[in-house]
Amino acid sequence: MDNIVSWVGVFIALGSLAVSAITLIRGSRMQQRVVRIEEQREQERRSQSLQASLHPEWRAHRLCLINRGAAEARNIRVEMDGKPLAQHPMGVEDDPMP
Repeated sequence: MDNIVSWVGVFIALGSLAVSAITLIRGSRMQQRVVRIEEQREQERRSQSLQASLHPEWRAHRLCLINRGAAEARNIRVEMDGKPLAQHPMGVEDDPMP
């Protein structure tokens, strides 16, 4: 009889261990999903605050960069066709951004 009770105890312990492992795995997956959603929301929030537009003017175009976000925009880089603006043939050299 003691042998049966011991085996029942072992099965209960193994069952609770399995439930704990499953809960840990599901919790980890859920946390990863929450992190991905939060990163996506942050990326969408950032992309909404950054805007650039090109305005044609007489014999030229003017590039306007607008920061609609709450934070100050720093370390801004402008590229055209994968090149920095100063190195692009259409770029204006020695025209620093304010």
